[in-house]
Amino acid sequence: MSQDNKTFFDLCNDTLEELYYETVDTFEELADLPEGKKVKKELNRALVYICNNERNAWQFRDCNIDIMLVPGLNEYDMPNGFIKYLKYPFENQLLTYCEDHKFLPINTGKPLYYWFDDDDKIKVYPIPTIDDANRIIHCSFYTNDFAKDCRGVYKSEMDQACDVPIIPRHHRNILVYKVCADWRANSNDARSVYYDRKFREAYRALLTDQRLSNDLPNGLNLGDQGQTYKDTLLNIFYNPYSSTSRSIRDK
Repeated sequence: MSQDNKTFFDLCNDTLEELYYETVDTFEELADLPEGKKVKKELNRALVYICNNERNAWQFRDCNIDIMLVPGLNEYDMPNGFIKYLKYPFENQLLTYCEDHKFLPINTGKPLYYWFDDDDKIKVYPIPTIDDANRIIHCSFYTNDFAKDCRGVYKSEMDQACDVPIIPRHHRNILVYKVCADWRANSNDARSVYYDRKFREAYRALLTDQRLSNDLPNGLNLGDQGQTYKDTLLNIFYNPYSSTSRSIRDK
């Protein structure tokens, strides 16, 4: 398998070729084959497993968006993920996360604080005025959308031929190895050992290339920014299967 820019269709065909020594000509044919349907499902399952499997965040989950302030508007759409920080990029000024926002008086001016509401909105305080029109707030977050469509728009999973996983292109064969290893193991096939070894080799390469750490400036260590509460949440958020991830690295 080459390490080109593999799309969902390419990954499905690669998996079919490894398991059944055959491929299909069109993405639509997969829907007519029981094994085609299963391959699509298992590739997405492998993608979710890998994206969620590390205590620390993967570099490929590190995303950014810009929020443009509107006078009189103090709530903005929240991206699907875990917010690391908000800041004014041209002033290099961080906004402070506010836990006790219920006790804040009504006020207007340049927003200096933020919090989240139950409707998946980012709320800022004070409320922006005309002087803040078009002012940009930079939002850095770890995405929970693990795929992109052909236009580069993030989405929750791969379901179209041209979709791609957010895993970098030169590491995408790891999904094929994971599916093949599990598929062979569930069938008590001795070849599962080969695919399991290939998966672990690919996983270690992904760790070396893509895992963020506290030693990196864009890692989990954000410095002394008064966000210890968020750091605690972040550690909880990224430790769903810590024992599993350690077992992969240690073998």
